[in-house]
Amino acid sequence: MNLHRRNTVRGALAGVGLISLLTACPRPTPPPPYASFNLTFKFPPLPASANLGNTYLAAIAFDADTGAISVVNSQSLGYGAPGGSQSNTVQLNLYGLDGLLNGTVYGQKEAKKINCSQAFAKGEADGIKDIKVTPEGAKTCNVYFVIFEDKDGNRSPSNAEEIYMTHDIVSYASSPLTFSYGSEDGHSAVSGSRNKGWSLVRHQVLQPTSTPGQYLVSMNSAPAEDQAIAINMHVPSAFYTSQSLPSAQLGGSQK
Repeated sequence: MNLHRRNTVRGALAGVGLISLLTACPRPTPPPPYASFNLTFKFPPLPASANLGNTYLAAIAFDADTGAISVVNSQSLGYGAPGGSQSNTVQLNLYGLDGLLNGTVYGQKEAKKINCSQAFAKGEADGIKDIKVTPEGAKTCNVYFVIFEDKDGNRSPSNAEEIYMTHDIVSYASSPLTFSYGSEDGHSAVSGSRNKGWSLVRHQVLQPTSTPGQYLVSMNSAPAEDQAIAINMHVPSAFYTSQSLPSAQLGGSQK
């Protein structure tokens, strides 16, 4: 979907009139590139009971008004899939993500109209007390990832079909934002920052040795070059106390 037009003018220009004409007609500004990601995922061996040909990695988003799931894109984990299920890795492309902001999704088999953009405090932070968001009106839209066995044949995941997940997301922010809050049990402090536009957001959890039983959770936009680092899928786990990034990448202990 990335369309770029580039015109190159070569050779000598003869005549002042032609030069004036070209000066008066500047080259049009190219449209901004569409947001796109090419991500690699690693996952543990699938359960022996799973039907490999009917198991998928899916990128999903939720409608801001109805909460309905929309599959942005999916990839079969059957043998021969990009990345190769034999090596427990798979690639997933995301493109046309701005369609999630204006009512259309382009990446799925049967497109649905969806608008997942909403105020951060009312969306992904809904129900969380004492949250601090700067600026307060910043909006976000999140894309989540799940590996599931499509038992009902509708190519959309349900809780009962979920096998592996990750707390890493791809997120849109209407403006640069920062946020912080604490878990209800008081054991986890969460903070994060988002770049304006679309970015890969990494979930990290550290447990400082100086404060046993206390966790520091971060959700920050990763540098663009970090998109090449594989996202690790894992069994469903607690957002506040667990992570999937290897400790060598975090500089701390894996929880």
